[in-house]
Amino acid sequence: MRDDALVALDNSIASLQSNLLHVQSSMDAQSRQGRDMIVELSHQLKTTLASLRLYCEMDASAHVDEQIEQIERMERMIADLLRLEKLRAGSDDFAMQPIQLRCGSWRSDRGLSPTIPQQAVAAFIGEKYWSL
Repeated sequence: MRDDALVALDNSIASLQSNLLHVQSSMDAQSRQGRDMIVELSHQLKTTLASLRLYCEMDASAHVDEQIEQIERMERMIADLLRLEKLRAGSDDFAMQPIQLRCGSWRSDRGLSPTIPQQAVAAFIGEKYWSL
């Protein structure tokens, strides 16, 4: 009887291990699909925005500067989306580095004054656009 219980336990453990591997591979596949979708979507958006920018630059309307500004804003949003995806995927390296942080607040009786005296704090430093 004891051997039968061990065999049943061994079978249950093997079944659980198989189920966990299946769930992990499914989650990996979903993650890849999501990443591929973001990359494809951002590529399509960047291509379209490049065409719009070209048309706007060739146009002589009074609103060209505003249109270009909006296109640049959308380009930054797409770049941020790609950076966030890199961060989520764990492919972005961060390093801790001390920085001087000066905080100020507005008080009606003293104007702008520091609320925290000059203190060194640690901050995450990543890509140059994500630096603090």
